[in-house]
Amino acid sequence: MKTKSLVFRRCALGISVAAAMLAGCGGSQAPIGAPGAMPQSRTIATHADRGKSWMAPEAKVEDLLYASDGQSSAFVFSYPAGKLVGELTDFSTPIYECSDSSGDIFITNYDGTQGVDEYAHGGTAPIAMFPVPEASGCSVDQQRGT
Repeated sequence: MKTKSLVFRRCALGISVAAAMLAGCGGSQAPIGAPGAMPQSRTIATHADRGKSWMAPEAKVEDLLYASDGQSSAFVFSYPAGKLVGELTDFSTPIYECSDSSGDIFITNYDGTQGVDEYAHGGTAPIAMFPVPEASGCSVDQQRGT
């Protein structure tokens, strides 16, 4: 009797442990604060499913705010409204953004190989690439000689 009871307990314990482990496999969940940080709309779902860089037509004439996710994308928001108007993809580790006086944006990839990519204001493809290994910051010096 004790043997059957012990086997049953071990089995029950094993099933409980397996169930607890599988409960954590329910898929990815949004990070804390994400619903307020990124507006939810059909536009986001439509473009995010494609996996390619995109930009809404109105982005060319609006002030823009660029924010990277530190993984593979930089999101583009109208400023100051905060409406998602684009996404730049295919980065390795985008960690810093900066811009120049003409509105071009520079996005730094920190993975040791990519360097800094330059995009025209509201553009979806790099117009220049600067091979700066392990770049970990970004600034544009607008000083011009006289």
